[in-house]
Amino acid sequence: MRCLLIDGGNSRIKWALVVQNQWIESGLVDYQALSVWCPPTNLDAIGWLCVSKAENQIQAFVEKLGINHFRLAAPFPDGLVNSHYNLLELGPDRFALIAGALHEFGPKPLVILSLGTCLTMDFCAEGIHLGGFISPGLTMRLEAMHRFTGKLPLLHPPSGHAVWPGRHTAEAMQEGARQGILAEMKAFLAQAALQYPDVLVVLCGGDAPIFENAFEKPIFARPHLVLQGLAAIILHHDNTP
Repeated sequence: MRCLLIDGGNSRIKWALVVQNQWIESGLVDYQALSVWCPPTNLDAIGWLCVSKAENQIQAFVEKLGINHFRLAAPFPDGLVNSHYNLLELGPDRFALIAGALHEFGPKPLVILSLGTCLTMDFCAEGIHLGGFISPGLTMRLEAMHRFTGKLPLLHPPSGHAVWPGRHTAEAMQEGARQGILAEMKAFLAQAALQYPDVLVVLCGGDAPIFENAFEKPIFARPHLVLQGLAAIILHHDNTP
């Protein structure tokens, strides 16, 4: 089966082409360019999800292609994620993240750190999603400091090595946001390690490269984990009677 996977995030669209469960290619599309995007051809199916306010835009694009499509949305398919969380409150991107991680790592204890518009931290053990945290992501923290103050500037996330302490306002803001997120993630990981010392760390999301070298434990970087999870969900959906 030749399947197009679409992940509609808050800032842009990620996509991947999967053929017979093999990853062929992937890319990014801005929402403004969606109407003129030429996706891969000769598709058998499309799987998609969206967490932004542009879901109607993706829906219209997918329907215009006239191809059999599957949208991941609550209530989610049974048999993929056993969770202590209320699955009706779990976003489709987070469901796909967890499904992708469980599909790859099975019952091993996992902390899944997703660094996007929001920071999400999820804990899985023995094949069960035990719950997690949600807090503002890096860009959101920087935008909030600008928006809710009179004089603090609007800054991009830091791109270089961490600095301590900040030596001017911009550096103090960027490092404050970065170090705050890092402290949250390390605290979450430390709590998980009290129960499972051999816990694995899976890192994903657009801001993940900023933090790849910040942990002592081995990190499994999975930049396309949402799309990988969506592929696993579609495979499960097609094989379910």
